Amino acid sequence: MEGNTVFLKSGEAACMLHITTSTLANWDRCGVLKPDRRLASGHRLYKLESLEKFIEEGCRVKRL
Repeated sequence: MEGNTVFLKSGEAACMLHITTSTLANWDRCGVLKPDRRLASGHRLYKLESLEKFIEEGCRVKRL
């Protein structure tokens, strides 16, 4: 993995976002939230930093 970058598996990312892994997979297909890395096995990895940014941006949108 890259330096100090923290990657989360799709199940961990879904848990952090309070959604199911199915929803996360749908978001990937629809372009709502793309994984930062996809392994040869097909597993999706998300940077913790990317998820935190996604949450922050989502909260800003809800307040509008």
